[in-house]
Amino acid sequence: MSDVTDTNDVTVRCPHATECAGCPAIDAPYDEQLRAKGERVDRALARFTALSSVRREDVRGATPIEGYRTRVKLVVDGTKIGLFARTGDHVVVDIPGCRVMSETTASAVALLRARLAKSAALARALVAIDLREVHTDEGPKLLLTLVLDESTQVATEAEARRLHTLAREAGVPIATVATSTRPSRSPQLLGRGLRVVSGPDALDERLDAPRGRHVAIPAVPGGFVQAHHPQAAALRAELVAGLARHGVAIEGARVIDAYAGSGALGLGLAAAGARVLLIESYAPAMELARQSARVQKLAAKAVAADASEALAELSRRGDRPDVIVLNPPRRGVAPEVREAAVALAPKCIAYVSCEPDTLARDLDHLACLGYATESLTPFDLIPLSREVESLVLLVPKAPSALVVLARRDDLVALDRGAWEGPRSETLLRRARDASGFPHGVLLGPTGASGLLLVARDAEAARRWSSVALEASWELLTRGILRPKGSVNRAVGGTDARTRYRRTAIVGGQSRVTARCDSLALEVPLTHLRELGHPVLGDPRGHAPSNRHFVEQHGLDRPFVHLASITLGDFVATSALSGDLATVLARAGG
Repeated sequence: MSDVTDTNDVTVRCPHATECAGCPAIDAPYDEQLRAKGERVDRALARFTALSSVRREDVRGATPIEGYRTRVKLVVDGTKIGLFARTGDHVVVDIPGCRVMSETTASAVALLRARLAKSAALARALVAIDLREVHTDEGPKLLLTLVLDESTQVATEAEARRLHTLAREAGVPIATVATSTRPSRSPQLLGRGLRVVSGPDALDERLDAPRGRHVAIPAVPGGFVQAHHPQAAALRAELVAGLARHGVAIEGARVIDAYAGSGALGLGLAAAGARVLLIESYAPAMELARQSARVQKLAAKAVAADASEALAELSRRGDRPDVIVLNPPRRGVAPEVREAAVALAPKCIAYVSCEPDTLARDLDHLACLGYATESLTPFDLIPLSREVESLVLLVPKAPSALVVLARRDDLVALDRGAWEGPRSETLLRRARDASGFPHGVLLGPTGASGLLLVARDAEAARRWSSVALEASWELLTRGILRPKGSVNRAVGGTDARTRYRRTAIVGGQSRVTARCDSLALEVPLTHLRELGHPVLGDPRGHAPSNRHFVEQHGLDRPFVHLASITLGDFVATSALSGDLATVLARAGG
């Protein structure tokens, strides 16, 4: 795959490149950047056997690669406005010569920098800004959010209004100034409690919709938007073209846009002729999208709801959309949303992802559920960075057979991926097909990746259940566990023993091999909880750690893999599943 564009030999020069961490790939020619982004997608896919046949297209390069950013989030330290240094020590690098900010956005940053030099109170209080350029019918307008340290007193309204006045006098098109507050020393860049101080609450942003049409979407301070307008339009156009290639004409198509955000994708599809239902948990965004659809007479409805609950309700009603669009944040699509989307049996699932690792995890699950990746097109939406966006189209296809790892006349060990189950009827049917045992009985376990035992029939299951067993589990537990030990304690009224050994320390957590005399998943989970080192992802474990691993490392289930089984002289082993291997890599393992 070539991953080159007409700007393949361009290298951008920036006076802040040696210090600023904002453009980590700036030193490489653009063709090398595109190759690296494509290879990042390839590495994520390669961890999953079910995705071995997926072939991505070349990365769609961007034009321009300088002066393109119409959305910036910058740190403020006194009179310095910029980003943290490459050294990683939270030193703010002032970037007046930034090469990626649009001309309009840069003018507003320069205005604010000059104001900070004259207002000591604002310089003490301001810790960050969020600036968004909006393309309106009247030209570019700016939405500015001032993030203030909540412990510092400052006349915010007076400062905001003064800044708005200065902008008008200087010809800088700031339309709205809002404020929010952030706790001191918070790791979050942006604040909370956003409040518009001066200007309208929202603007209508004019976007290029597919098929040569235009659509207005509501733009609000702090709202999400892609930073590269032409590339975002190209992705939207490719979505419609890709659906057409797979037999779905957008005119009149029934589309569900989950994770709709501000409605850029969904309203754009409605402008191209689709009948769209937008689903987003943030109610104010859906109210604005509803108003926008009504004003433009678009066939679009907007619902403020959790995606999994909304999709499950549509399934109960017997709804059968042509297309489901999934456009989640970096953490990817929740497992229950994947299952709910498949239950609606769409002709096509369109997945837009900004994170290759969680994308590959979700594509693996969708493949197990019967939706295969038909095409994968990466886009460079943030030139000079290492980030890459991907547009994936999936179509119904029977999942591949489970892999046989070991066999006896009356017992088979299968390799089960992260998402084979836990729906017992589906898993049992697939296990019987793979083993060749039409009356096969599952010996367990359920709820984990790795090995799955299938006995030929009930009699064989009884016979093998009486044989001494040792199960070896691969786990990642919270905190640093002792190097080795054992727990002898009943679980669910049955005597149980777990012997464990810490094999590595990964980002302050413990990678552990646990050996049990039972295939019951609850045995190692319970014993490690009792030791005060619960398995990461365990619903009954440490909730803040679980949330961190979901957000930062894509762990959306317990980190448990059945790596080996010894049952008498019957031995089987399974390599760590792709999703858990990804978590280890991201956590530094």
